[in-house]
Amino acid sequence: MNAVSDAFAQGNVIVVAGETHGQLNDTEEDQAWRSLGIQVYWENQPLAITGKGPITRMRLDSPFMRVVTCANDVCDDLLTPGQLAQWLSDPSPERQSQLPRLLGVIKSVVADALGDLRQELTDTGVNLSTSPKLKKAQVIAEYVNAAIDSIKVTSEKAGYLGGLTPVRAELANSAGLKHEITSAIALEDDALAQFSDRPRLARSACMALRLLSWGPHVTPKALWKVGEGHINDFDQLNAGAAHNVRVMHKAEYLPALRSAVSPQRSQQTLEFLQQQPLGPLMDYMVDKGWVRQPT
Repeated sequence: MNAVSDAFAQGNVIVVAGETHGQLNDTEEDQAWRSLGIQVYWENQPLAITGKGPITRMRLDSPFMRVVTCANDVCDDLLTPGQLAQWLSDPSPERQSQLPRLLGVIKSVVADALGDLRQELTDTGVNLSTSPKLKKAQVIAEYVNAAIDSIKVTSEKAGYLGGLTPVRAELANSAGLKHEITSAIALEDDALAQFSDRPRLARSACMALRLLSWGPHVTPKALWKVGEGHINDFDQLNAGAAHNVRVMHKAEYLPALRSAVSPQRSQQTLEFLQQQPLGPLMDYMVDKGWVRQPT
């Protein structure tokens, strides 16, 4: 029995399956399901939509909420007093360089999400010049970029001047950014206001709302891969009740994937199911879904 194939046979038009970002070989995974007529989409990719007005594709992971949660990671994980103090005092130039490098990745991810948001608003007939969501996302991006640029300058000065540490300005920016994040979440949907202090859960809740609205209109057969953390959130939010949508944890999905691969490729399958050790910087980026592990 194959849980994914069975779900489609039971009338579901989309299967949402958990994963550890970067664990699997995307090409192998795509080929395995494509041979069964199933199209795989990863977290922030647009899915094909039919039968709902002029919209032909939709991201079930909101680009706006991607901007918000990336910014929140900057506040809560990267620009905390402890993180900054540890980074600035680290005697290893390689380790000290990890924070500005990681922030550079976030800057790129936020820029991509802004582009996706503009496209989504355009596709849904929203005037970009008057969109509160776009305006708020741009404000948040400006905070993020200012903090990142400041850290870059700090890093360069630390390298040349032996540890110059103008941390206070970054923390002030981080406090302002946190306020913008809290006030942003309800702009995505009024129903998300209850999660204004929990941006990560708000992003999952937004995915659940989009599954209810757009999921039944996804072109069959679609397999949507998201981080296992979102699947856990869906359980908490009871998002698995969406019509024609089947939600499954990674532990259920992986055996289904193995059975979808031809016997001749069993060894390759075992190999790409094994997560390779990564450095701490890449580990963090892969875990957040900002980059996928090269395979």
